[in-house]
Amino acid sequence: MVFQGQKLEKGWLVVGVESADTPMVNWVMRERQDCVDDVKALARDLRESMRQRYANVPSYLEDLHNAFDLEELFTCLVGERNSSGKVILDEIKLEMKGKEMFAKFCKYCAALPHIRKAIQEEDLEFFEELSHVYHRQFKQAIKNHLWNCKQRERTRWFHWSVVFD
Repeated sequence: MVFQGQKLEKGWLVVGVESADTPMVNWVMRERQDCVDDVKALARDLRESMRQRYANVPSYLEDLHNAFDLEELFTCLVGERNSSGKVILDEIKLEMKGKEMFAKFCKYCAALPHIRKAIQEEDLEFFEELSHVYHRQFKQAIKNHLWNCKQRERTRWFHWSVVFD
């Protein structure tokens, strides 16, 4: 490896250049313990950074995550088909899953300036009071797709290439 025309030796760290006129380079030899200490500091700082980032997440983003948590929703869609072809699953559990958070999400959306403007000026029909209806429609669409579409379509729906179609 070369730095400004100078062959570098493993374990040495460039800590500065004296001036632009003088090609004098200051070096410091890195010991194994220096590397270990740096990794420990990185891990500590990364952990603290993630803790602070999570602590500063606005509550509405957490509500959004909870309102659209597909993993949780899919647990409610586990069931079976009876002999007549009807899907049997816990409809009450499905109905209640995420209902409160989805209502908070709809209330938040309805308060956004561009949504309020679209409701008033562009005939957007969005009512936070109907959040339970929107939520049911969202869940029923996923339920119908998972239980009523062909395997090939379901595989395609979850495949990454759908983004590029």
